[in-house]
Amino acid sequence: MARPSKGTLTDHELSIMNILWVETSLSVAEILERFPREPKPAYTSLLTAVQAMEKKGLIRHIKDGKAYRYQSVLEQTHYKKSALSRLLDSVFHNNAYDLALNLLKEEKLDRDEIQKLKKIVEKL
Repeated sequence: MARPSKGTLTDHELSIMNILWVETSLSVAEILERFPREPKPAYTSLLTAVQAMEKKGLIRHIKDGKAYRYQSVLEQTHYKKSALSRLLDSVFHNNAYDLALNLLKEEKLDRDEIQKLKKIVEKL
């Protein structure tokens, strides 16, 4: 798989970030326990990825005895906004209406979600 453009995360990095956005300050072993993919990556492969992410400034470590515990530096809300902006620009040519329409047509929303969306649109 080709390396994503600057500012994006690989699927593997995103899996790690999703874990750290829920529970901060985890060891590599704890991240591995929570890893969603089967089969899980090898401990050493995960450690290498975590260290690379730290070098990129996405996460940081704190020392806990002899072990390191990792925390997210990249905020989830910031990443979501950035990823959505890239998607809007690259796929939908900055046409927010087209993005929203495609999302609404392709995703199954329940009545409560539809009502919440209607209220938001009415407030705009």
